[in-house]
Amino acid sequence: MDLLNKIWEALEDSQYKDCISEIAERSSDDSFILHIPIDRVSESAKEGYISRIQLEKLLKNLNEKFSHKFDFLHVESEKLNNLVKGIDLILKAEFGDFIEDINFTFLSAEKINLEIYIQNLDADTQSNLDKFIISVFETSNIQVANIEWIGEIEEYPSVMEILIALKETQPISLENLNSKLRLTDPKWLNRQLDKLIKKSLLVRDNSSKQYALTGKGLGIIPNITNNSNSDIKRALSLGYRKW
Repeated sequence: MDLLNKIWEALEDSQYKDCISEIAERSSDDSFILHIPIDRVSESAKEGYISRIQLEKLLKNLNEKFSHKFDFLHVESEKLNNLVKGIDLILKAEFGDFIEDINFTFLSAEKINLEIYIQNLDADTQSNLDKFIISVFETSNIQVANIEWIGEIEEYPSVMEILIALKETQPISLENLNSKLRLTDPKWLNRQLDKLIKKSLLVRDNSSKQYALTGKGLGIIPNITNNSNSDIKRALSLGYRKW
């Protein structure tokens, strides 16, 4: 009986036999590689799976028994691949304006890392996307270990900063407000202004295409008694206007 058959025979009584799909001999260093589908690897010991600690012990035992080096290789799982294909479609449908591509790397059947290639992503949307991803995977009992954001995350102004900018210069067009806030993406600002209109914090004049605050919008801007007071800034701004 050759050595490979002896190894399989030694695994017959092992609870991990069904977790190993293949054993390959690596001629370069005379070692044996256990191929283990990632969907059979668990974070802790449980029936039908092999944990990382159990895998290390198994490799050590095989090494001692056969005086050969043993290592392992995680192989892809069709079940988990189909799962992330569905999640990939969901994420791009919800956040397609910001996501260019996603790489999924399973660490086990219960844990995953993501690399997300992004564009025009602001901090608020990043936070919403982060929560959405975690909740989607939680429904499949999978923990998101880490998300790596690849690409620049733009620093966009807060709602209060937008309202203060409006107070200083209203009425103002989308293009001029975008320039005042030093933004590169007027589409983003347009979406934020639409949200503020729905909250009755500002209005848009259909003929002039300009925006102005409502009484409610003015009311939530804090009155700061120093040189950053928005009334002082507005007075200075009006002083430079050409009428």
